[in-house]
This record gives sequence, structure tokens and C-alpha cells, in this order.
Amino acid sequence: LGGQPRDLFLAAARGRGPAAAVLAAGKGLVPGAFAASVTRGLPRDIAAFTGREAELAHLLGALASAAAVGGGVVGIHAIDGMAGIGKTTFAVHAAHRLTGAFPDGQFFWPLHAHTAGQRPVDPADALASLLLTAGVSAAQIRPGLEARAGRWRDFMAGKKILLLLDDAAGHDQVAPLLPGTAGSLVLVTSRRRLT
Repeated sequence: LGGQPRDLFLAAARGRGPAAAVLAAGKGLVPGAFAASVTRGLPRDIAAFTGREAELAHLLGALASAAAVGGGVVGIHAIDGMAGIGKTTFAVHAAHRLTGAFPDGQFFWPLHAHTAGQRPVDPADALASLLLTAGVSAAQIRPGLEARAGRWRDFMAGKKILLLLDDAAGHDQVAPLLPGTAGSLVLVTSRRRLT
């Protein structure tokens, strides 16, 4: 590296600058215009998944029935239960089984409702991160929950995505993150029963 890309790289490596500026400079873009565009973001599945066959069959059956009937709503399935019973593992396993039905992307987003030493993710922050991950440039993401939720719904309109929201605090945290058009699926894990 040489010139500005080298200077930006060194600043980012030393924690004095944003890594996005390095990536933007490397592509000849204006800093801040960078968008990640990672659409296959599920954590790895485990090879030795056992148990929960009845629950998995129920979930996959419900999704198959909903797809056959059609309908104009986003599919939302909540997986709840006490800590440590395997909600995330189950949801990730199911998501991997469903990837072929959602060609426009699979997104995994931890909401940290019960992560020790960490505050639950604010929905506005989650939306900004989801938009960046989906490929929206930082310059196109306005401040504020409503503006970001609208941009997310607009960007996802007509796309078939699978969104896995892990460890949700409640419906107030989840509702703004939902796509607005049919064809997508949202799996939510939570220690609380979400209605």
C-alpha cells in the first residue's frame, strides 16, 4: 500500500480510524460510502444435531403450509424457552435447512437481551447494522428508528430473505426489524414468550 490507503490502513490498525475508510479507499470510494453486503450470514450448523425432530418437523411443516397457501404477510416464528435449552442451535439448524427457499439472503442478528455485561441491542442500531450488512451504503442510512425501519422495509421489498433474530428482549425490540412484504421469514429466539 502507498499514499492515502496506507495512511488509512495504519490509522485503522492502530485504532485511530474506521476500517470502513480503508476499504472504501481501496476501492476508490468516498469514505463512508462503504457497504458490507454479506447476505449469507448464518453461523455454522452443527453436524451432530440430535433431538427436537418433532419441533423441527412442526416448524418445517408450518412453513411448507404457509408457502403453499401463499398470503401477504411475513412469516414470523418465535422460539422461546428457558436459558440453555438450545433455542439458538435449533433456530440455526432450521435456518440452514431452509436456505434454499430464501435466495436473497440469510441474516443472523444477536440482540443480546441476556448477554452478561452487554446491553440489549437498540433497534435503531440493529437496523443500521442490518442495512450495512445487506449492502446499503452508510450515506443512505438516516438517523432515527422510523427512518431506518422504513429504509429496511423498502430495501427488502420483493426479496425473499431469512432473518434470524437471536435472544430478543421483547416484541418492542423485534417489531421494527421485520421486513414489510411477503416472501420472507423471521425466526426469533427469546427467553420470553413473544405474541
